[in-house]
Amino acid sequence: MILCTLGQASKLAKINQRQFQFLLGSREISVHYDVAEFESDLKTLHEMGRLSTDFTNIE
Repeated sequence: MILCTLGQASKLAKINQRQFQFLLGSREISVHYDVAEFESDLKTLHEMGRLSTDFTNIE
């Protein structure tokens, strides 16, 4: 089994991530996305300046 990110998978499908997530949902395919990945995404978005609040230190 080959694992890839949601972004990589959407690029392979040649559609944006939102459309890809909708497609997965419409086919009842779950996305494995755990808390650590979510926190990593929040950190990345913050570092990119796309998220104005730093949520990485919230407990």
